[in-house]
Amino acid sequence: MYKLKYFLVLLALAVFVPAIALAAYNTVTHSSDVLIYIADREHSYTLASTSEVESYTVGVGSVDFVVGDGSSLKLSYAGKIKFVASSHNCTETNVECNSSESYVSLNCSGISGTPSISVSTILCGSGVSGDTGGGGGGGGGADLIAPAISGVAATVTDTQATISWSTNEASLTWLLYGTTSAYGSEKKTTAYATAHSVTFTGLTSGTTYHYQVKSKDATGNVSSYTDKTFTTTGTQTTPTTPTTPTTEIKAGTATPTTGTAVKVSCALEKGGAYKIANSPAVYYITSDCAKRPFSKSNVFFTYFDSWKDVKTASKATIDSLAKDTLGFMPWGPKYDPKYGALVKIVTDPKVYLLLGTERYWITAEDVFEGLGYSWNWIEDIDKALLDKYTIGSEIGYKDHHPNYTLVKYAGSPKVYRLEPNPTDSTKQVRRWIPDEKAFNKLNFRWDRIVIVKDTEVYTEGAKLEN
Repeated sequence: MYKLKYFLVLLALAVFVPAIALAAYNTVTHSSDVLIYIADREHSYTLASTSEVESYTVGVGSVDFVVGDGSSLKLSYAGKIKFVASSHNCTETNVECNSSESYVSLNCSGISGTPSISVSTILCGSGVSGDTGGGGGGGGGADLIAPAISGVAATVTDTQATISWSTNEASLTWLLYGTTSAYGSEKKTTAYATAHSVTFTGLTSGTTYHYQVKSKDATGNVSSYTDKTFTTTGTQTTPTTPTTPTTEIKAGTATPTTGTAVKVSCALEKGGAYKIANSPAVYYITSDCAKRPFSKSNVFFTYFDSWKDVKTASKATIDSLAKDTLGFMPWGPKYDPKYGALVKIVTDPKVYLLLGTERYWITAEDVFEGLGYSWNWIEDIDKALLDKYTIGSEIGYKDHHPNYTLVKYAGSPKVYRLEPNPTDSTKQVRRWIPDEKAFNKLNFRWDRIVIVKDTEVYTEGAKLEN
């Protein structure tokens, strides 16, 4: 009688576990408790066997229920968590942040129609539900801070390498690696930890490999460490490989002769968003014709203006595409990283500081750390977004900060912006931002203020209020 409601707001596919439509028609009951995995939280929750609803859909960050008169449900977690239900007319009981069991229960007796109720979770003490973004973005009272990665080290032999590192909070971490900074392979950890170690085997002797560490905390914040390299010991033996021409096959053309490399045209539009009919999962088609899942609705809207931009393709067509190895979607061309953001693209290890309309390349790891920047500030963005910024000067110094950087001194609440001295452009002044209203009006980011040493002295300039 009742059909499963399609909830585009979820965008529901997960990086590791796709969203699942668990029920399709009529009132749904279960003879025993059901374990539900919400991928964006990396946790499993229990839907009680006493629950009776019209239908429900599990997404990356929430479970959406369609309810009617007489429906009831109980969703619980064996530990501290806070459940947040969207607006509804049911009677709600919510036990929050209980160490033995946290749960939300709804009794919908006497309601009219078949409304939908979205239930999501947040960490205890955060106070705000919803997506947290892709490694930053600012705002809100939820946990928006990505894990800080430190102590990255490599131990290598002829054919093996072990990478170890630490994070300041329990995190899932994965490593991208390959013989170039485009990587191409990955290894993932499957448990939350603060001390991490991953071993690569079957490597080639005497070969330099690039690798990058990424970490994701329980609320979905992702941090990326800079590109690093190691070289295996021993001597490389390089076979001679003949050059092979490339031929593109298009519909209706003959198959090329044996021995010719084949470049197959993509069955779907590159840069487009696609889904299978009656499935909540939405995929982005990359430039090399791989499918990459969206796991957050706010990231989706940095690529597209509307859900209407999602096109439908056959299951056979989407299944035929290779799965992209990146594991997440970077912020898209419509994203506003705001003033002072640190960004990189996924195919290039270079880290840039965005100031105004320009991007400044930070040339070395010791420069980055010497200027007081934090690795978990780096956001992965689409190349089209980076290309919107003109190329500024390179940052290869550590004795001062670039013009237009936001700075403060330890022990002082005052925040300044560095600017060229109006009477001598070779020198700098610091301009005090007097209050929060002025700071926000200027579209600055609170999480991108650099704490500088007392020895870093600048001439006092005029107050910066607009």
